[in-house]
Amino acid sequence: MNTSISAKQGIRRMGLILSLLFFIIPGALYGLMLYVVTPLLVASGMKSLYAQLLTDSFVFASLLVAAIIAYRLEGRAWTWLGLKDRFRLTRMNGKLWLWVLGGTVVGFIVYYLFTPLGNRLIAQGVIPLPAHIPAWLDPRVTTPMVEKINMDAGGLRGNWLLFAMAAGTFFFNIVGEEFWWRGYILPRQELSFGKWTWLIHAMMWSVFFHAFKYWDLVGLLPAQLVFVYVVSRTKSTTVAMWLHIFTNISFPLFVLMGVLGVGM
Repeated sequence: MNTSISAKQGIRRMGLILSLLFFIIPGALYGLMLYVVTPLLVASGMKSLYAQLLTDSFVFASLLVAAIIAYRLEGRAWTWLGLKDRFRLTRMNGKLWLWVLGGTVVGFIVYYLFTPLGNRLIAQGVIPLPAHIPAWLDPRVTTPMVEKINMDAGGLRGNWLLFAMAAGTFFFNIVGEEFWWRGYILPRQELSFGKWTWLIHAMMWSVFFHAFKYWDLVGLLPAQLVFVYVVSRTKSTTVAMWLHIFTNISFPLFVLMGVLGVGM
């Protein structure tokens, strides 16, 4: 007998308290990995970028595992059709590609409009920075991004292992975050918050999960409001994945440039 259920069946409301828990716990895990585990790995002799890629991958892979476990706990069949329906993995068409293009362009515009304000607040001491942060995340380091990454990697040229690690982290970043945030959580929040879901979801995603780089929130928050608004309008996690790919692709590309010796 077929015991599978439709995507809309079995989805329970996620109110404010539960939403906070589901965002704060992964955010706390990310902070623990970055500020406790990563320094321990570095102290043991590992280069800082290797350490960060390992801990980042652990966080993102944990989100993917959590999403799959949550899917099964809803009593859903372990089938591609079931996964596709529950996680809103829709087929892309021309209209959805326009949403991706528009969301990417507008997101970058608002990010680069607001980021200088954040940097000014950092320079004035209004937003304090941690004592030790990676060069590639440090807004005070003005060298080109490839050089920043090279500093944290202890050498990029010909380092294909590092590129493989960056590509793996990039994969888990996209799939792990989108299955958890937009695939699993967003549909549950929609049942509680209705038309305001995109705003509440984006605020929580920015403030709690990205608290590890709080100094970037001035530019990050408006960009992520655009991101989640597009996903909420299209009801498509596939759209979210493409938005996330275009937003974050620069890091593995910079690593690849360094490995090839470009821009160094």
